[in-house]
Amino acid sequence: MFVKGTAITSEWTRVFKSNGEQRDLGYTSTDSGTQSTVPNAMYRLMYGENSTTYYTQVVDYTAPCQDATDNKNGILCTIDTNPTVTVFDSNGAVTKINSSVQDLTTSDEVTVKVRVKVGADECFGNPSATGDNAMCFLYNNSVYTSIATDTGSANLPYAVTAYSAAGYNINCYNLAKLADNAEVDLFTTIKVSTTIEPTIAHNISIYLDDIAFDLNADDLSEIWGFHDESNNALGSAIVAGDMIYVS
Repeated sequence: MFVKGTAITSEWTRVFKSNGEQRDLGYTSTDSGTQSTVPNAMYRLMYGENSTTYYTQVVDYTAPCQDATDNKNGILCTIDTNPTVTVFDSNGAVTKINSSVQDLTTSDEVTVKVRVKVGADECFGNPSATGDNAMCFLYNNSVYTSIATDTGSANLPYAVTAYSAAGYNINCYNLAKLADNAEVDLFTTIKVSTTIEPTIAHNISIYLDDIAFDLNADDLSEIWGFHDESNNALGSAIVAGDMIYVS
C-alpha cells in the first residue's frame, strides 16, 4: 500500500458482476490478468481475496460504455502479523517482566498506557473496513473488578475465547486500524478488588485481533470482522504474549 509502483504479481482478484444479480466470475490474476465485461455493467472487485500476505481491497467498478481496454489496479497492504505493544505504568515508565512493574494495592484505581505500533509499509486491520480492530484484556477476577480503555467496547473475537479460563474475565475494546509506522495509545484504567490474594496471578494479558475480510463459503456473502462463518480467524493470527506486569 505504501510502496507505490511495486507490482504484486502472485495474488488474485475475485470478480463479481452486480447488476441486479451477484454473479461470481471467479479469479483473475494480478499478473496482467484480463476479464471480459459488459458495457456499463457494475462489478465488485476484490483485490488480493484469499491472500495470506495482504489485506483484501474491495472496490466497485463500472465498465466503460464502449468496447475498450480499461486497466484496473488495486492497492494492497501487507499484514503486520506482530505489531509492537509497549505498556507504560502510571508514572510513564515501561513495564517489563521481573523489572519495572505497575504497583497496585487493595481498592486501587490506576491508569496505564498501552501503545500499539505497526511496522513500516504494513497495516494492522484492513484499510477498507469500516470497523476497528480489537484489544482484549484477560485478567483474574479475584484481583481486579475491571480493566477498561477509553475507546469503547468491542465484540469478543472468537479466536480470543481460546484463552478463556476459570476465574478469569476477558474484556475487549476498540483499537484503531494502523498503517505504515503509525502508533496509537490506549489509556487503560485498572480497578483493583477490595481483597488481593498474593499467591495468585496479577499480570494482565493483552490480545490483539485485526478486522479483516472474507467471503462466506456457504453463500458468498461478504464478511467484515474477526472470523468467518466457521469461526476461523481472519487477517492476522491473534497477537498474544504481551502483558501489563503488576506487583
